[in-house]
Amino acid sequence: MSRLLVVDDDPHILELVTLSLTAAGHQVVQAATGPQALEAAAAESFDLVVLDVLLPGFDGREVCRRLRKTSNVPILMLTALGEIHQKLRGFDAGADDYLPKPFETVELVARVKALLKRSGANAEAPVTLGPRLRLDTANLVVFEGDKPHKVPAREFQLLEKLARSPGRLFTREQLLDTIWGSDYTGSDRTVDVYINRLRTRFDEDTYGYRITPVRGVGYRLEVAP
Repeated sequence: MSRLLVVDDDPHILELVTLSLTAAGHQVVQAATGPQALEAAAAESFDLVVLDVLLPGFDGREVCRRLRKTSNVPILMLTALGEIHQKLRGFDAGADDYLPKPFETVELVARVKALLKRSGANAEAPVTLGPRLRLDTANLVVFEGDKPHKVPAREFQLLEKLARSPGRLFTREQLLDTIWGSDYTGSDRTVDVYINRLRTRFDEDTYGYRITPVRGVGYRLEVAP
């Protein structure tokens, strides 16, 4: 049974989401403001956070940014702001998925299930990335020797996908389908945003690998000899 944090200042939506996820077999903790969300996250661990954008105190994107400083918990953002630039702002803050309001509860439950599945323990062997980095797929952690680097779930999944097949070209559509799901309807620019974040997080020249763009197609990961 997964333990979820649901954050929304609308009591009706908060109750609807809670009832839907509880009926699906999850345990739910509620919060109605940005500060309450961070307080709850500091007090205990959660398997996933369902997070509204427009919150009292400070907004959901700020909550997301602060959570990402200490946690790679999957974050599904709920918002009435459905435009692509608003979605990209959410992804930039560290969100893993985005569901505009109004939404069907069956889709909410399905997206939560998919995120939990993608972020769950993976029995496959660790993946090496160049001479210095190792990906612990069971815990979504990148190790530099014995030093752990926490990475948001979507970034980790994207890096793992590329690192498991060095030299192979993946289209943006393939990466979106694998990491974000076949029902994702946003822009393929999302892949570019996450690739840039990985490059910033793990400097390619320092760590002996390179994520090479193929214009108009996608990306391949190459490891220095």
